[in-house]
Amino acid sequence: PAIFPNLSYPMVDALGAKHYDSLFRAQDQYKPARMGSNQTADFILLHVFETEPKLIRRPAQLLHFLLRKHYRKKDIPARMVGRFIEVLRQGGQFQDWPLEQIVANSADFFAFLQERWALRVRSEISVLENQVKEAPDASGLQYPGPVSIPFEHDDVKVYLDNLFAEGLLKPVSVPSAKQLSDPWLLVGISKGVVEDRKRCLDHAQKRLAECLPDGHASHLDWMAYSQALGDMRALQHLSGADAPLPSVAATQDVLFLEWLQRRYGSLYNQPPVPPVMVHHIPKAMAAILSQNGDARIALLVIDGMSLGQWSLIREVLRDQTEEIRFEEQCLFAWIPTLTSVSRQAIFSGKLPQLFPESFYTTSKESSLWRQFWTERGFESEAVQYLKDLGPAKDQELLEHMENDRVRVLGLVVNTLDDIMHGMVLGAAGMYSQVEQWARQGYLLSLLQRLMAHGFKVLVTADHGNV
Repeated sequence: PAIFPNLSYPMVDALGAKHYDSLFRAQDQYKPARMGSNQTADFILLHVFETEPKLIRRPAQLLHFLLRKHYRKKDIPARMVGRFIEVLRQGGQFQDWPLEQIVANSADFFAFLQERWALRVRSEISVLENQVKEAPDASGLQYPGPVSIPFEHDDVKVYLDNLFAEGLLKPVSVPSAKQLSDPWLLVGISKGVVEDRKRCLDHAQKRLAECLPDGHASHLDWMAYSQALGDMRALQHLSGADAPLPSVAATQDVLFLEWLQRRYGSLYNQPPVPPVMVHHIPKAMAAILSQNGDARIALLVIDGMSLGQWSLIREVLRDQTEEIRFEEQCLFAWIPTLTSVSRQAIFSGKLPQLFPESFYTTSKESSLWRQFWTERGFESEAVQYLKDLGPAKDQELLEHMENDRVRVLGLVVNTLDDIMHGMVLGAAGMYSQVEQWARQGYLLSLLQRLMAHGFKVLVTADHGNV
């Protein structure tokens, strides 16, 4: 209150400390009078997140905002999102749009775009085949709202190439594509699995060359680079390509070490929502549960899974089903990146120096996990932990899922870590075995069973392979 005396404290608190510098500069420049909650939210939306919802009146403007938010991963707190939607509704526009889903959740937004893209392409193809532009068939859409949206608008079209090249949207397979009157539509039309993957790989290599951070970059820059690197490694495996990393990336370890020595030591104190380090995860889970008193949540730790292997697993899951949506972000393991250090930090929610008695063992994970949640008011029976997941543990897991009193599950899959420690064929062999494991379907089945029992599922790793 002393720093932002004229702004609503609940709204400032909901914003989070990482945005306070931007808010303080705006306050200093514009010197706002005393404001209530809605006025404060509007002030924050305008001056921190550079958006003014009352000026968004056309679909292209809304899509442009959503693309900036979700593609560029702008983290707008839930209370600001709620105010944004409220103001849009007040204007009378977008009444049929699923705003609560596509504004808050990037996975829902890209799935919404995917449905509309497929309709748009099929409509254009109908002109070639019948010389008549048929109205898009809206039956079977998962997301309500307008059937046709302005992909051709410059503010929207500029994002399309990246969305398809980075796998956020899938190109559509259609006949007669080369005859389309609008060549820009070809960016989202499949040329076959091999050609599509080659295009994505070329794009990923270009991204890496352009976004290599240095020792002075923010942790967000290194997260973005690491995710791009993981995507490229997965694409190399899927494409059967032996293409080397871009030459600029040869210095990545040197630059990353320089950055670690300068900035890593302060990451632990970042706000835990969204999580930046692995010990933030249970605090982020607690925040989710605090917003929905009846929710159930499961944390699935895939021991030893690198970012590249997650990218590979994600693509296999997408091949297996269209029912699962992924909301992704990177976070940092604890150094040293040992299971007994980094994974215990996950299940305890603590800094490693706060569990010195179990620094070299994982035997305390179950009790640390339960302690974290009971300290937050959960009954002991509501919190369960299970490791070494596999078919042999299915019955025990089922009993937890079917027990309505269980609200929080902590789960560990050790398969990838076991593969890694037995690997003699290097990275290529590791990726091949990870893909084989993912295609066997155990992970998909596990996710589907958890969701069928009402669990929101978070998937993470404790460390990678290096």
